[in-house]
Amino acid sequence: MKILIALDSFKGSMSALQASIALQQGLELASTQFDIMIAPMSDGGEGLLDCMQNSQKMWKSGYVSVVDSYGHTIQGRYLYHHKTAIIEMAQVCGLALIPEEKRKVLYASTFGFGELFKEVLQRGMDTIYIGIGGSATNDGGIGFLQALGVRFFDAKGALIPAQASGVHLREIASLETHSMLKTHNCNIITLCDVKNPLLGKNGATFVYGKQKGADTNDLEILEKGMQNFSSHTEKHFGKKMAHLEGMGAAGGMGFALHAFLQAQIHSGISSVIHLIRLEEVIQKVDLVIVGEGMLDYQSSFGKAPVGVATLAGTFNKPVIGIAGSLGEGYEKLHTHIQAMFSLIPAPMNVEEAMKNAQQLMIHLGREIGGLLALKIQ
Repeated sequence: MKILIALDSFKGSMSALQASIALQQGLELASTQFDIMIAPMSDGGEGLLDCMQNSQKMWKSGYVSVVDSYGHTIQGRYLYHHKTAIIEMAQVCGLALIPEEKRKVLYASTFGFGELFKEVLQRGMDTIYIGIGGSATNDGGIGFLQALGVRFFDAKGALIPAQASGVHLREIASLETHSMLKTHNCNIITLCDVKNPLLGKNGATFVYGKQKGADTNDLEILEKGMQNFSSHTEKHFGKKMAHLEGMGAAGGMGFALHAFLQAQIHSGISSVIHLIRLEEVIQKVDLVIVGEGMLDYQSSFGKAPVGVATLAGTFNKPVIGIAGSLGEGYEKLHTHIQAMFSLIPAPMNVEEAMKNAQQLMIHLGREIGGLLALKIQ
């Protein structure tokens, strides 16, 4: 039996690769007759670079010293092959990099991500894919833009200092773009499955701000700042953009990329599937196993497991789903996934489950492998 393991990350506990290896170990405990292939997945968020490099060895890694969302120096990584590059926002400004008790999104900046992007752009790339999922920021991309030479001024004409964050958005009274943004000849593709506009109750701040460390007062400050920033940006470019789908992605990074760099927004999981040629792999296997931390009704909206399962369905390949937990409405996913399992074998709290996630994955793999072995005996 040929099995494809195509898991996304189990956030906070296992990367996509770690989860996939643990599942493989469990399956192999049940039978030596499985021919297992691993394709760690990403929908454009955390793990994008690992997903690409694991599936296609042609990608080379490049590194540049940058700052994270709170100004600490780190190594930013990117992938390149000929004139194409891939960068991942979560590598520099990722929510997973910041302990929950230290998240203060008012002061989180995308400046370091701008430093990484600038390095890649200056290498003379024809195409840059940008995965923007899993961010810790909500600054509308102001920090990112400052790293690219865009200058923002307050009402007194004073320059807003670099590494600006969400708290500075309300100070903007005017802006000045840089020639780099006007003369680049690079095709910039944003990988994102978030449909939120920039502003309002369904926008970047009110939907994602709390998980990044914002309280009720912070949310009001950020939303007013985002309104101010978008107003001046739209006036500068002479067109309305804040209402468009995807502008609220990654704390407004979708808006910054579209407005200042004319970036196209593509489906994250669809693009990844295409880039790693997953269709060719799926046609050769008998079973596909997908999964991530939570499977629920929202998984249908651009999440990796359903994206892979939908592709598998076009070739009549059966699909099993694995999740840390099966949430509200997960039954609706049976349209794409024939059977779903939770890692949790007994009552336990979230901390315990996350701490022991890899061992739980091995145990579950052993049990699923036992069922599958019945078919090949």
